[in-house]
Amino acid sequence: MKWIQSKYRQSQSEFYALKGLPWHITHVVRLKPSSSTDKISTKKVFENRTFCHVFNNALQNSTTVISILQDVFKRIKSTYPEINTAFIRSDNAGCYHSSETLLAVKSLYESTGIFIRRVDFFEAQAGKSDCDRKSACLKGQVRLFVNEKNDCMTSSDFAFAAKSAKHLSIFSCALPLAKNNKKVQWEGVTKYNNLEFTLKDTSATYKRTTMPSRSSSTGIQIKTWRAFDVGQGKLFNLSDLKSTVDEIIPLQFDDKACFQDNSWKSVESSTGMLIFLSSQVLYDHS
Repeated sequence: MKWIQSKYRQSQSEFYALKGLPWHITHVVRLKPSSSTDKISTKKVFENRTFCHVFNNALQNSTTVISILQDVFKRIKSTYPEINTAFIRSDNAGCYHSSETLLAVKSLYESTGIFIRRVDFFEAQAGKSDCDRKSACLKGQVRLFVNEKNDCMTSSDFAFAAKSAKHLSIFSCALPLAKNNKKVQWEGVTKYNNLEFTLKDTSATYKRTTMPSRSSSTGIQIKTWRAFDVGQGKLFNLSDLKSTVDEIIPLQFDDKACFQDNSWKSVESSTGMLIFLSSQVLYDHS
């Protein structure tokens, strides 16, 4: 999405034909790790936090999305090394529902240590997500910043304006231009709305003790559905596909406009709600 630059006193000529600042939100949810001091309860506590990457100029394509995913995974892994699996949910924008993004699973796993277990795309008219709700809060923070006689014209300004939001890590960053424009193709990928990735030589279980080996990432099997779990699904081997993403471009950051908050917001669930283990994380993108 994009934020249209704003000034406290802005003429019509200054507002006309603004391109906007690209920004990307990643909402992370995990099950709060249990401890021996916790009381026995049928309810589970989920924790969530948000990452926001703001750019002065960046294409809204798969290359940008993969670089952002790599950065989020690395930050999560460095703080919580026990997390090794992720479930991703996003809308059907072309930069998410594309061959390049989906076939970057191997490279992301090798560079971060977090394996994407499943990717699910929103159905049309499925309503708002956590990213939409968080973006509304950030827009309110920026409008308040502008109303206090400040300008918000760059990614650094945006980061300063929104940094007071709770449970938010926000970064002003840039993505270097890629030298090699390798095209990654997977015929018919837009027809698949649910994809499940499995390491063939590693038992695909949800036990916390299961830690997939990075050396086995070449044996990735992909199971796809148009509607999740309707029918047997269609199987693919990553090694059989003609092309994959071999290199991920790391983001560059403005150290003076990077604000990281490692705190989590806790939400207690009702009995019977779907549980994500503490070694797994659900990511929501927008």
